[in-house]
Amino acid sequence: MDYVANGEIGLVNKIEDDSHRLSFSSQPDGIYYFPSKITDNESDLELAYALTVHKAQGSGFETTILVINESADGVPAFISREMIYTALTRQAKKIYILYNKEPSEIKKYSDALFSNLALRLTNLFDIPIIRKYKDRIYSNKLIHITRSGEPVRSKSEVIIYNELDNAKIPFKYEKLLILPNGKPYSPDFTIYGKDGTIKKYWEHLGMLSDSEYSRKQEIKFADYAENGISVTIGNLIITKDESNRSIDSSKIADIVKSLKEDI
Repeated sequence: MDYVANGEIGLVNKIEDDSHRLSFSSQPDGIYYFPSKITDNESDLELAYALTVHKAQGSGFETTILVINESADGVPAFISREMIYTALTRQAKKIYILYNKEPSEIKKYSDALFSNLALRLTNLFDIPIIRKYKDRIYSNKLIHITRSGEPVRSKSEVIIYNELDNAKIPFKYEKLLILPNGKPYSPDFTIYGKDGTIKKYWEHLGMLSDSEYSRKQEIKFADYAENGISVTIGNLIITKDESNRSIDSSKIADIVKSLKEDI
């Protein structure tokens, strides 16, 4: 190859009196010279101290550093679930994430609330049902809101959340749990007693047909058991979607009823 394509990224190896000597990532053995005594507006080169996620596409970096900076006012509009996913695919071997908040908070970007796709009302064959949450408009099929107005990840979790809320059982949704072995998890529901202490954890499994999902659940429950949390001990509740992804709300109601009597 004896030409430089638009968007290629390289390194300035040497600065001489009248030129810059460069090599490009796509041509590690090639050497190119560019005039140095020209204005920025006339230059064929643009310094790349840092690149946007999308501009880095196709560059083939072995290692990247992703910087996510949230302001005190909240998440900037340009940071989305899709942008984070795209950023994580810009490296071949390793990525470092520099984040200005607690590491556990980055998990929130997996939620539909931070999805640009969830904001699109593009169904050409049906009139979309829209839901408004925090001044943003979402497709009803892409976001799940509980009776009290809180977003959750699935319709099954809406049912469990509403039943717990209706029974006035104190609980937290996806509260961070750090096990004694140091591993972090976020149980779907953390149940509290009247004295404010944690009584039980509730996990609902909704994608068991996905082998990778099932494998991760097995690892999690093994970690739970090793650290004193299990169905056998009595401080863990596990419910599942049916094989056709449906859920029996009457069974959830029965569990919540017995739970209220227990705590």
